[in-house]
Amino acid sequence: MRRTSVLGLLLAPATALSASCGARTEAGPSFQVRDSAGVEIVTSTAPAWSERETWSVDPAPRLVLGGGSADTGEELWDIRALAVLPGERTAVALGTAGEVRIYDAEGARVLTIGADGDGPGEFRDPRGLALQPPDTLLVLDRERIQTFLLDGTLLATTRLPPPNSVDASAYAFPMNILPDRSVLAVVSRGPSELPSGIFRPDQGAAVYGPTGTTTLLGWGRGIEQEMLGEGARVMPIVAPFARYGHLTAGGSAPYRYAVADNGTYEIRIFDGSGAVRQIVRRIVEPVPVQTGWVEAWKEEQRQASWTQRRLPDLERGWSSMTVNETLPAFERFLVDQQDHLWVEQVRPTSVGPTRYDVFAPEGRYLGSVTLPDGYRPIPEPVITRDRFVGVWADAMDVETVRVYALRTPVG
Repeated sequence: MRRTSVLGLLLAPATALSASCGARTEAGPSFQVRDSAGVEIVTSTAPAWSERETWSVDPAPRLVLGGGSADTGEELWDIRALAVLPGERTAVALGTAGEVRIYDAEGARVLTIGADGDGPGEFRDPRGLALQPPDTLLVLDRERIQTFLLDGTLLATTRLPPPNSVDASAYAFPMNILPDRSVLAVVSRGPSELPSGIFRPDQGAAVYGPTGTTTLLGWGRGIEQEMLGEGARVMPIVAPFARYGHLTAGGSAPYRYAVADNGTYEIRIFDGSGAVRQIVRRIVEPVPVQTGWVEAWKEEQRQASWTQRRLPDLERGWSSMTVNETLPAFERFLVDQQDHLWVEQVRPTSVGPTRYDVFAPEGRYLGSVTLPDGYRPIPEPVITRDRFVGVWADAMDVETVRVYALRTPVG
């Protein structure tokens, strides 16, 4: 089942930046860099990697955690976050269980932190993990950060600002935590009156700094929806290939905050102060939506557990919903530990492998990496210099955490 981000951000137009004074332009055979008032706008038309330089993920994993063959009690479910720890250990946060498990390099569980609850050392919704070198694990749990030594000792619990601190009429939802204790949050603001037709609610992004400051990166638009139905049966429908936004944070210090709307292939990179430092673009041709893709999407929804009680109303909505004529420019993205931007390509159906476009820290498009079948992009994977750690699921929806070797032969 495809999981879709419900975040939407469309910030200041890049055309305004490109028209600023002091612009500097450099062109290469497959990309162009324009420096405009301190903001680099990098536009790529072709990959930079040669066949010899292309990165790849091994077809077989080095390590598999959980799954149908795991010992009783070692199954994994509702995986919310991952982290890579010293000694090739892996931390896995489980939402329903309210715990964080730590596994060694051989796949043995060596420690369990927490339990379901709201008390010190317990978790209600562990949605983010970060290693604070050399030996501290940060756990983002709803509106608080809990700090542990890697032996499980609880050091501190810190409350984040109230959910309405960014805007009195909005709600902030913390998403990513970084090693310096900064937190990236999506900010949602509902419409003042019941919308009609196609609409996108107000949403934005904010950074909670390690010293308690709050920085609003900007406001934009949420996921594309359409109000359909009659009378009491009116409800919002999210059609396949709807436009939406995505945001993430990562990389090495100083950390990068990436924000975009997938209507166009343009991603903005902010610093912690809220300033735009880079705009990454790739020139791609729009792909027309095929009828068969829409029908395949409907069939997937019919098989999902969440649709069963609402299926008659949903079917009425699907029969009259508006579907975009072209695919979105991309799905979602993340920043690896070496500051590369990984942008997930759109798959018209759930069949087939997932591919990421990879961009160098300076914004140039390098090429694409294909992942083994069954990969799930939520929660975000962890990508190091030589490993790809993520979540996979089989045909029965049984989740595993897998560690693959990442081959980067040149440069």
